[in-house]
Amino acid sequence: MPQTRKPAGKPSGKRPAQKRTAPRSRPSSQQQAVPASRGTPQPRPPQEYPPNRHPPGRRPPKKRGKKSRQRPAPQHPPEWTPRSGQNVSRPIDRNARRPQQHSQDQRAAAIGEVQRRRRRRHKRNYTLYYIILFFFLSATGIVLSLTVFFNIETITVQGSEVYAASDVLPLLGVETGDNLLRINTGAMEDALLESLPQADRVTIDRNFPSGLTVTIADGEPSAQLFYDGSYYVVSQSGRILQKNAEARSGSGVVVVGVTLENAQVGDYVDKLQQKNWEEASALAKEQGEDPPEMPDELASLKTLFSALEAAEFSEVNAVDISSEVSLTIYWQNRIEIRLGSFSELEYKLRFVKEVLTGEEYSAIIPPGEAGILDAQSASSVMPFQPAAGIEVPGGGAGEWNWDDGLADETAPEDASSQPEDVSSTPEDSSAPSEPSSDSSAALPDGDSGGESQVSVSDST
Repeated sequence: MPQTRKPAGKPSGKRPAQKRTAPRSRPSSQQQAVPASRGTPQPRPPQEYPPNRHPPGRRPPKKRGKKSRQRPAPQHPPEWTPRSGQNVSRPIDRNARRPQQHSQDQRAAAIGEVQRRRRRRHKRNYTLYYIILFFFLSATGIVLSLTVFFNIETITVQGSEVYAASDVLPLLGVETGDNLLRINTGAMEDALLESLPQADRVTIDRNFPSGLTVTIADGEPSAQLFYDGSYYVVSQSGRILQKNAEARSGSGVVVVGVTLENAQVGDYVDKLQQKNWEEASALAKEQGEDPPEMPDELASLKTLFSALEAAEFSEVNAVDISSEVSLTIYWQNRIEIRLGSFSELEYKLRFVKEVLTGEEYSAIIPPGEAGILDAQSASSVMPFQPAAGIEVPGGGAGEWNWDDGLADETAPEDASSQPEDVSSTPEDSSAPSEPSSDSSAALPDGDSGGESQVSVSDST
């Protein structure tokens, strides 16, 4: 049977086995290829690749985009529950049963809770907005008030009969166009009062929107303090208004015994004495001496006039408080009344008033009679000694009545305590003796000095 040959172009069903050959060695670039015969296979020369390329089969894998690593879900024990507001995802267990659907009420409650949270959040946002808006409007209003609004257009000066507006305005330190809110009225009042020595009080008021009112109260003379040959006229507040060489009528009662060293018009008596005492204390401390005592003359003066006012004692022309144990007052420029110490002062003054004004005693002290009445013992017997002429301080120009109110204004309020009685006389420190039961005035026995004794009835 003739053999048939398979066509060379068609491969058979089996793949012919390939011979295993040793791997080709790649000579280095320095080795040179040796020419060989035509039928012998020659190794390929090494192929050089650029640095950014690699030979086939040795290329590195492509670099893909960097993917963010996801942290695996935390594994928590079954009894663990997250805190309020903590977002924790549990691992999904696909074998677990699906939770049941919420009921309609639970769903509505959840929706309501979400809405309430939104409303609270919106309310907080609106509150902050309103606060910011309030501060912004307030700051704007303050700036406008201090710059644009409330500027002074009119300045009114009133209340003074001594100073005119032309005298006050240059001393005020404020002009039209200045802002009402930017001026310090307290400092202006102090400065203006210091510049006006005849004034007793200064008040500055703002009249919105554009007015300023200055009210000046002139000092009214209440007393004339005699010191070192001069008479210092003081007002109700204790300010020195004038300095005169002689006492003047209508300027108040004459007071003797108040120290006014280095006094000037416009000074306050209490501040002046405080200043002098501080300077004297500092000087004594430098010299190693004991400091002097603080003067209490104003306190004594206030105590005296308070007792006069309580006893409704009028027509007092002068008082002498040079010594706390020998107080003296002068009545109607003809009677010198010696009161002694401050002990039972009001009691003594009531007795003296009864003796001087009572009709039953007119035979003892007739009208117009001048003399000395001794009321130091505060007893029912008061010796009266007629005298041809009584030397009254100030020449009798001063006068004071119990309703003049000098006691409330002469001395500072903190000095209202009554001075301590320093008298060693037994009669001054003892209680008043019982008045005589005789209601009539007992005529005195005649003596060489012409002295009379007045017995005060029990009705006093």
